Amino acid sequence: MHRKRILLPVLVAVTIAQFTGCAKKSDMEALQANLENTQKQVALLSTENDLRKGELAKLQARLGDFMEDQLQKQTGNEKKRVRIRALQTQLQDRQAEIDRAATVKQIGVNLLKELASASLKDQTIRALLAENGYTVSIGENNGSSSASLQQSNATQNNEGSPGDSGAGTAPMPIEDDPDIASLERAINAQLPALEQSKKIQKSVGDLAKGILEIAPTDQTANAIVSKYKITNTRQ
Repeated sequence: MHRKRILLPVLVAVTIAQFTGCAKKSDMEALQANLENTQKQVALLSTENDLRKGELAKLQARLGDFMEDQLQKQTGNEKKRVRIRALQTQLQDRQAEIDRAATVKQIGVNLLKELASASLKDQTIRALLAENGYTVSIGENNGSSSASLQQSNATQNNEGSPGDSGAGTAPMPIEDDPDIASLERAINAQLPALEQSKKIQKSVGDLAKGILEIAPTDQTANAIVSKYKITNTRQ
């Protein structure tokens, strides 16, 4: 009986110890499983983070390409605007010169008529016309003398006259941009008239210069200088 009393507490203690050991082992296994699961989650998050970084890098690269493309477009647009302004200015300047030549042409025609008429009695005027390539033909009209002018072929070809037609020069190349190309075509279309305007202004200018030179000693030339307000603008 006494022996049983001793063994019973021992058995209880052993049983408790075994249970406690099992409980500790179960807890360790659970902790180990939780740790492994946590490590897996960390690895997954790390992978997702790497993927996000990769996507972010791609987005940044796209943004960089887009910004560079926009900058190039802005630079190209600015160059285009500068080119268009330059062409517009050139077009306007040439048109202004052509318009001036039209006025000079009319003055030249009137001047030649008056000189031709004056040359009937003024040999100095007739000599001036000859120097500028004009031959005076005298005819009769209702009993009175009249004069007509004929310009030499050499003068027509080389210098032009208030009434002849000019030839165009080499046109500028046409670019692909339609806005620029339209202006370039317009400028090219001006070339024949521009060439003619230069010839007209030279022809009339040479004639006016000759009139100025003889005006001090020729009364008719002096009167023409006053009438047309001819000044020595060409040195």
